[in-house]
Amino acid sequence: MLVFDGELYQKNDDISDSHYILNSYLEHGIDNMFNYLRGTWAMCIVDLRISKVYIVRDKMGEKPCFLAYF
Repeated sequence: MLVFDGELYQKNDDISDSHYILNSYLEHGIDNMFNYLRGTWAMCIVDLRISKVYIVRDKMGEKPCFLAYF
């Protein structure tokens, strides 16, 4: 599952940003996928296969990213 806010600059216009991010995650893994993402974004990736949640944002921190626990 992916929650994404932002814009990617380098991707092919034939696919959506979300599709590109999920493909990058599945192909390269969480550690290497950020080498392929250029733009301003904040996202949450939930990988139910391994029971992990990743909450990340771009290097410049342009998009806000908030975490709340209820």
